[in-house]
Amino acid sequence: MKELELTNEKLKLEYPCNWVYKIITQNRDAAREAVEDLIKDKEHKLVPSKNSKTGKYCSMNLELVVESEEARNEIYTALKANPDILMVL
Repeated sequence: MKELELTNEKLKLEYPCNWVYKIITQNRDAAREAVEDLIKDKEHKLVPSKNSKTGKYCSMNLELVVESEEARNEIYTALKANPDILMVL
């Protein structure tokens, strides 16, 4: 059986590339508004994903093309800073 080797290597991506952020929220409409305000005119797709067992939390997938690592990280940071978005993966 082959063992996986864990390394601290940085993820190597070629930009621009398609990227998906998973957004966890308690209010889909507020999260959708937050994404629209942040992304503005940039083409993207925001689709519902799963709900928690109790229905208190829901997730959404935000898919878009990012131009650089800096842009990818800026979007992540902006999403994470929004109070209507509980977690970004």
